[in-house]
Amino acid sequence: MKDLWGKMLKLLEGNLGGKPKGRYTAREIVEWIYKNYPKERKEKMRQAENIKTKEDFIQQYSAQVSATWANHMERKGSAVEIKRTTDSPQRYYCGATSSAQEEQASELKEKDLYPLLAQYAREELCVYCKRIVESKGPKGAKNSKRWLHPDLVGIQSLVHDWGSGTKQVAATSLEKKARLWSFEVKLKVETSNLREAFFQTVSNSSWAHFGYMVVGEKPNNELINELRILSGVHGIGVIKLDASKPANSQILIPAKERADVDWNTANKLIVNPDFEKYVELLDDFNKINKINEDQWD
Repeated sequence: MKDLWGKMLKLLEGNLGGKPKGRYTAREIVEWIYKNYPKERKEKMRQAENIKTKEDFIQQYSAQVSATWANHMERKGSAVEIKRTTDSPQRYYCGATSSAQEEQASELKEKDLYPLLAQYAREELCVYCKRIVESKGPKGAKNSKRWLHPDLVGIQSLVHDWGSGTKQVAATSLEKKARLWSFEVKLKVETSNLREAFFQTVSNSSWAHFGYMVVGEKPNNELINELRILSGVHGIGVIKLDASKPANSQILIPAKERADVDWNTANKLIVNPDFEKYVELLDDFNKINKINEDQWD
């Protein structure tokens, strides 16, 4: 297609600086082109014998996006470049030529992932989350709080589609009506911090039915294999959170469900007002058999 680079740039340049919301896969770029350039699209489909359907068009030009990017980067020199991530699937985005400027603009912080995780959990897992701010706990050593308070906690209703009579008769306790989740968030795990990050998650999250370590960057295969071994022993799962499109996040390792909540351990968290509020919301759910969505993140 004529000037594929220019069309890519037109889509991406509105997010100059490498902001995550401006990152698109090759397929997403071509789908946008298919929708916004109907005249050129129809002409190309008329001329090309091997392009008869929308899917044919998308598959062919998705493959060309990478080649177009590589060819352009060989003769780069413009003030704005299209960058490409190294994860899978690769995503393209606009960034300033200066790598230092780009890194500064695109740097994510752990706190940036919390609302994205809450969004993913609600929309994809039907888990409603509450943020736990560790600094709100009682005075004490900051490091000790890291091993007590999870970053987010959540509830997953098991009775949302039950009839009212069934709820009243069959669901007499919270643990028959819901599953409790706990999340510990890390931007990135590497060989140097993997075990500390994992066992922090064990310490903070093993009280719940499901405990997850959530990472902003997918670990390499060697680290994933090690995490699988640790998960087999401790039951903690791993989620790769996609900051640019939370719906594309992946459960890399499913958590093992705990049969019962460890309320003795959970009770230690009640010293934090955020967790106290969480317990209040659990009590509300237990009474009315319904999640008040406005009360959750």
